[in-house]
Amino acid sequence: AIPGSPGGVTGKQEIWSLLIETYYPGSKWCLPSFDEPPESPVANPENAKTHPYIMTTGRRIPVYFHNEHRQLPWCRELWPVPRIEINPEDAEELGVKQGDWVWIETDRGKIRQSVDLYYGIRKGTVNCEHQWWLPEFKAVKKGFDLINVNTLVNKDERDPLCGSSYARAYNVNIYKATAENSPFGDPVPCDDDGTEMITSASDPRLKEWVPNYEIREEA
Repeated sequence: AIPGSPGGVTGKQEIWSLLIETYYPGSKWCLPSFDEPPESPVANPENAKTHPYIMTTGRRIPVYFHNEHRQLPWCRELWPVPRIEINPEDAEELGVKQGDWVWIETDRGKIRQSVDLYYGIRKGTVNCEHQWWLPEFKAVKKGFDLINVNTLVNKDERDPLCGSSYARAYNVNIYKATAENSPFGDPVPCDDDGTEMITSASDPRLKEWVPNYEIREEA
């Protein structure tokens, strides 16, 4: 328990949470419990037939912090695009290789991310990066609707205690992004005018974001 909280202080490692009991007396949450994710293959087997992969979201990488720093040229040089971790066996079945763009689809819509082959992830499970946006785009949405995995999750499913979003065990369909199935005939996500997003450290647009330190020194 937290010192000074209504639950009191036991001075011991609590298995039964006195703090939670104060706000939710007699609830199941006082002890560790498990609920099946509401959109998992177990909870929704029919959906899993057409969306055979299990997606988890919120993949962390050291370059960014949540949705911050996509506009910093040094960060985008190191990690220019959102990536989806895929087991190599799944990638072979899908006909994709490292760096290919794939569509990730739920009943709420679909986005694109770049394939990142990873032997450490279980076959049938994929791991997507979250909070992506594209400062290089002029459109108001800044590419959020094109690459951000948050657009695929259920916004109404939240933890009853802390309110955090339900971000794991979604049934998704995955397939290769091609010229035929992509806007502007381009598998790479594009702005409303067809301009491609920044995908490499050599993109000249990154130099436009470098601060002008000479002006600062003169001031």
